[in-house]
Amino acid sequence: MHRVIEETEAALNNQVADYEILVVDSNGRQVAAEAVQELSVSNPRVRLAGTSPSRDNDRALWETAALGATKSWVAMLDGNGQFDPRELDRMLLLSKDYDIVCGYRVDSRQSLVMRVGSRAYNFVASILLGTNVRDTNCLFKLVRRDCVRELPLATTGAVTHAEVISRARLAGASVVEVGVSERNREANRTRSKLSDWISEIASFIRFWWTFALFPADARVGKQSPSNTADMDWAPAQRRMMTALLAGMAAVMLFTNLNYELFEPDETRYAQISLEMYESGDWIVPTFRGEPFFDKPPLLYWLTTAAYSTFGVHEWTARLPSACAAFLTVMLLFVWGRRLLGDTAAWCGAAVLLLSAGFPVAGRFVVLDALLTCCVAATFLATANACIHHRRSWLWFAVAGVTLALGVLTKGPLAMVLCLPPLIAYGWLYQRRDLIDLRVAALMVVPTLVMALPWFIAITGGEDEFAGHFFWKHNLVRFFNAFDHQEPWWFYLPVLLLGMFPCSLLFPGLGSYLFSRSAEQRQRRGAELGFFCLAVAWIVGFFSMSTCKLPTYILPALPPLSLILGKAFADTVLSTQAASWAKRFAERLANPLATFFVISAVAAIGANQVIGNRGAGAIVLAALVIAAAVALAWSPLRAAGRPTGQRWLALASLSLVLGVYLFDFVVPNFAAWRGSAGHVANLRASLGEPDSVPVVYLNRSMKASGFYIQGGEVVELRGANPREI
Repeated sequence: MHRVIEETEAALNNQVADYEILVVDSNGRQVAAEAVQELSVSNPRVRLAGTSPSRDNDRALWETAALGATKSWVAMLDGNGQFDPRELDRMLLLSKDYDIVCGYRVDSRQSLVMRVGSRAYNFVASILLGTNVRDTNCLFKLVRRDCVRELPLATTGAVTHAEVISRARLAGASVVEVGVSERNREANRTRSKLSDWISEIASFIRFWWTFALFPADARVGKQSPSNTADMDWAPAQRRMMTALLAGMAAVMLFTNLNYELFEPDETRYAQISLEMYESGDWIVPTFRGEPFFDKPPLLYWLTTAAYSTFGVHEWTARLPSACAAFLTVMLLFVWGRRLLGDTAAWCGAAVLLLSAGFPVAGRFVVLDALLTCCVAATFLATANACIHHRRSWLWFAVAGVTLALGVLTKGPLAMVLCLPPLIAYGWLYQRRDLIDLRVAALMVVPTLVMALPWFIAITGGEDEFAGHFFWKHNLVRFFNAFDHQEPWWFYLPVLLLGMFPCSLLFPGLGSYLFSRSAEQRQRRGAELGFFCLAVAWIVGFFSMSTCKLPTYILPALPPLSLILGKAFADTVLSTQAASWAKRFAERLANPLATFFVISAVAAIGANQVIGNRGAGAIVLAALVIAAAVALAWSPLRAAGRPTGQRWLALASLSLVLGVYLFDFVVPNFAAWRGSAGHVANLRASLGEPDSVPVVYLNRSMKASGFYIQGGEVVELRGANPREI
């Protein structure tokens, strides 16, 4: 230390008139204090800066630079003698034009492993934090004190250097690099512990997420008044837009549900509910008279209630799924607007409704639409509790209720999907209040009260339930699938197709999420980060599973739609300067409109082939599509039209095409593909249907019970029709 201080003193005497030398000792060692006291006798400019309460040398350096130093410029130098203070002259020359001068080692004496690790770290820091320096942790820097005086520090260890440079760049500071030579160190190299590495990696991830991506201090809901697209709507406008969204969802989800059920999933769940309706046993679901333990009973209960109220029909079997999908869309706007603002939440709900995958699942008798509703409601309630501290206990209680309904829909999977994003959010933003007993009680107690009684009842009456449901259909199916095995990347194309055509905006979404623009960064609040955690966890979790079906990641679509809606409102609908995302959306509008027109023609042709429709049906469908195209084409082709209007026209086209597909093409395809409905109608036409046997040749008859009731039903495998 004596040598370093003496060399520094000599270098400063030759280069500046007024200076001070502060010795920073983060460990509070008595030896350092005595050495500084001895040197200060001959030179009063040398003094001990004090100890850092964090006992963190890197952080202590920056704290001293911001608060302890008294001069306008601060030079940082490692005390182990690895750098030559005389090279400060080049930094002083650059200080005339730059705020921060960072040294980088031109002849590093580090080991090969350390050099490779350092380059990797600096590359990652440049990409994620925008540091753009080649040796972030080099302890030879010259800093204008005003640039760092007001900067808050959130990290520890060596990550502090990256944090300061990132914050300073974002604040407008200019940064330059200069090469410095490295000498042999006087002191022995300190060996970092594994715990130190883990701590610094955690600190880096936290800072990247909470500062660079989704800052906790970003504005929530309302945005800048200068951007009218982002301001909350007037009450009358909000009521009108709510009614419009409800009308769009009703037309997309509820019209023409009364067509033949698809085999085997729809017919299976409809038949289970029918047997529950006929037997009156609401505890043990049965399929063809045998206990069915694959899934919990909430969907069967709702479908049975629909049968009891409206009768046994295809549309009543589909009604619970359609209602769940409708409720998901409306909750996305009504609860989402409290987090993202009216415009972003409405756009997010519209994105979900107009994406290909969600309305398909919402019009089918499957558990995934109901599970998606429960998971989305839990995410929205939890996010409101995290962001809006007022009445957070009420939001957590609501989340507990919706989580319990999710458990009754598909078992403990609902908790696996909903709780990790909350825990990760609490860790990233260091919110200990989100991971305490009160929050746990508010979310777990409703599950125990609402879901546990059924599990206790069926476990007590059916010995095979626990092993079949918990072991086989949860653990074994995840780790060692006995069906539907797919590669790890299976959900990447599924996500693109499930969100189509809105998935075409993914490149713009990536630009929005990772933009370092101060304006865009302030629009990406912690609530958006919560939804990103939810999407990443759901897709990642099911990608790790060995058993994969496309509908499994349906719960990821609502939070992903909100993220897309927020990005769309902040870029495409923004009145500010055009971003790359906005320009991308402008270029995409006309090709997408052309695709919709071609799809409409293809849909009409397909409907004619599979439905055997007459010329009148073709003319009617063509007129409807042509009218929609005519209404949309003018704003699409007008070059001067705002991008928002052009995408509104695209949304109208998408809605018309979706309604036509779901109301005409899909029912005809179901009738063309199915068999049980045809057989049931044929038996009924014979006068005595129960006396007519039905033979399923090389085809499963398990899904026939909803349509074919009574009489003999036989399944023959490996048989030849001529032999029969």
